[in-house]
Amino acid sequence: MWFARRVTVPNQLYAATSQQIWRRQSLSWVGIVPAGITVSAVSRWQWAQVGDVTLAGSKETQPLQIEAGSTTATTLTTMPRYAVIDTVGEFVMIGNVQTSVTYSQGGAAVVNPGDHPDRWWSSARGNYADYNPSIATQAATGRLLDVPGGLTAGKQLGERFVFYKQRGMWVGTYEGPPFIWGWALATQEVGTFGQQCVVPVNYVHYFVGNDNFYVFDGAQVRPIGEGVREWFFGRMNKSYADKIWGVHDEYNSLVYWWYPTDSARLNDFVVYNYEVGKWGVGELGMQAASAYFVDDLTWDQLWQGLTFDAIPDTTFDSAYFQANSFVPVFIDDTKRLSTQLGPHLDSSLQTTFGGDDAKTSLLRRVRIRWITAPTTATLTPSRVMQQGDTPQPGNTVTMRNARFDFTQNARWHRALIQTEGNWESPGIDAELVNRGRE
Repeated sequence: MWFARRVTVPNQLYAATSQQIWRRQSLSWVGIVPAGITVSAVSRWQWAQVGDVTLAGSKETQPLQIEAGSTTATTLTTMPRYAVIDTVGEFVMIGNVQTSVTYSQGGAAVVNPGDHPDRWWSSARGNYADYNPSIATQAATGRLLDVPGGLTAGKQLGERFVFYKQRGMWVGTYEGPPFIWGWALATQEVGTFGQQCVVPVNYVHYFVGNDNFYVFDGAQVRPIGEGVREWFFGRMNKSYADKIWGVHDEYNSLVYWWYPTDSARLNDFVVYNYEVGKWGVGELGMQAASAYFVDDLTWDQLWQGLTFDAIPDTTFDSAYFQANSFVPVFIDDTKRLSTQLGPHLDSSLQTTFGGDDAKTSLLRRVRIRWITAPTTATLTPSRVMQQGDTPQPGNTVTMRNARFDFTQNARWHRALIQTEGNWESPGIDAELVNRGRE
């Protein structure tokens, strides 16, 4: 899935199946790969934007271009197949490539046909269709060999470019002729699983690493997964970790990562608020996602076609009002184009254990500081006398007067809160009465 933000023609949303690319047109999808082009079964398309031209490809099939004003895709016969693609400056950067022709420089073969998992490649400067290495055009290629393995991801980082392996990261800097690009190993311990694991946000990358979540600013790789790391890697199906798909919600300062648990299906997500450093989790099936740019709206455009009774029942921070910003859109399990604007489904929240090994306490009330209260809510307490014991559940109580009243005596207490309807809360207060040291 790709949102093509173009320069001289209207923006366009694309989605793709294994052997077809679809253009969003009004309220329908129109195929743009003509019958004359044979597309091998693609496991996941990788996209890039060069001005008004959209590039789409993979290692399974020859790359395609969609030019401005064209309603069909055409084949780029001179471009290597790739697993990784992005742009930086006037260059298209690809990695983990496969070639069917010989690329030469000065009459000597530089790259022979075959599979080249650790090879990077940059197009000629200002020409996305030229990949024959040349100092004159500044098309260049090379291998990253400091650590073994194939390239798994590559993304622009300001004026530089970052390539990833599952363990290893390289920062590329444009140097001009004769070397064109210089590469420095940033780390040989941390890497990522796949292209969509890396989410650029301003001048940093947020990504799912091989053992944690990280942020990279071009100099330092910093872990950010405290509190969620062990839980996430215990749930994720690592056999399909390369299928993880991240997307940026610019308006709300959030990064989402959908991930597989039991199979290759992306059925759960984690979300990170990089403004406050907090995590959330959820269950929602997804097949593909993109960040969709909401154009500027005038006051008259905002209400165009609506009567007073038909004004959407939504909140002030809804994507409906998020003009001039990127918001996530995705294809759900039923293959429908969706946003995260629907009503909140039934949800649950479980606290960690709170207490003291040296004394017992009486938990007699839990109050949630609601900003928006749910339709209904229940709380089931549980307790242990020492950490490591099996928690013993108490009786479930229903919320009344925005609180849960009950009594429970133990050293350690935990609460499971289950809700129906939309809700928002900044915190929870628990009333604990000290019963004395032992």
